[in-house]
Amino acid sequence: MRVTIDAPGEVPIARAATAGAAGPRRLVLSVTGFAPSPAGPVEGVVTIRCGGAEREIGRFGLFPQTAFGPSDPGGAQAFGFALPDDPACREADRVTVRLAASAGDGRGASMELGPASVE
Repeated sequence: MRVTIDAPGEVPIARAATAGAAGPRRLVLSVTGFAPSPAGPVEGVVTIRCGGAEREIGRFGLFPQTAFGPSDPGGAQAFGFALPDDPACREADRVTVRLAASAGDGRGASMELGPASVE
């Protein structure tokens, strides 16, 4: 799934065998490719659908802001986000990620998303 400033992306969430268990859960999202913007840094904004509304669960930045792709085994990065302690949020079946400019307009930036899972 490719994400740009103008085009957010949705990734299905894989559930661990213990997904229904009580206690804190977290969403783990992988990024398998990235192209930085020449206009300044960007960050990923992560939301899930809780009931009828989108809810932001976190933001992340890639460091360093240098390009990498799926063929670069050392480039992939994973990010963890605490899921809200709300039954409607625990039932989310997909995560939405959009790019937001931290400075400049973020044009030219893109991100390749890998799998997302709940642990």
